[in-house]
Amino acid sequence: DVKACEERNIALWNSGNANSDAVAEQAIGMMLGVAANINKSAAEVKNNIWQREPNRGFELKNKTLGILGFGNAGSALAKKVQGFEMKILAYDKYKTGFGSEYVKETQWEEILECADILSLHIPLTGETRYLVNEDLVAKFKNKILLLNLSRGEIVKTSAILNALENKKLLGFCADVLEHENFNTMTDEYKNTVNKILGYNNVIITPHIGGWTF
Repeated sequence: DVKACEERNIALWNSGNANSDAVAEQAIGMMLGVAANINKSAAEVKNNIWQREPNRGFELKNKTLGILGFGNAGSALAKKVQGFEMKILAYDKYKTGFGSEYVKETQWEEILECADILSLHIPLTGETRYLVNEDLVAKFKNKILLLNLSRGEIVKTSAILNALENKKLLGFCADVLEHENFNTMTDEYKNTVNKILGYNNVIITPHIGGWTF
């Protein structure tokens, strides 16, 4: 309540960029984790399994990264990935004029057509709730690596499981879920999450992307 704060002489600031660097770094770590099979192979070595060929990965260089939402976190990610020599496409419905030498400001349709990796950095609103569903996944021309470091309800969990089962995703990384408490999840939802976690090209972390010192 901004008005109530002003009436009481309470200073108020928006600290929207306080954790944007942390979120961007988390996104990069997730991309590398899937691209180089880091999580999978590290878990194998802990179990005394040493295998190289089954863990052959792919390089981020020359891949096309789509960024949906070019606010604090989305723009921080674009800045940090420039050294990977990726092509960066960014779309923000409510922001324009942010294109640069390294970032192409584009439309959603071009991201659907060209992206190899899509990173979501948008707020949860009535407009974005379940934006990523079965219909949207089917619209991507390429098999993409999808990252969600925004809000859980932007992505329909059941759609991710369906896409993984049908090999429509290169991988899935998320720092958020529709429901984030294993103690209060329905059995059906928990079963869906556990099936997703069974895939080697999946990384899910417990909402820690911005949780740094």
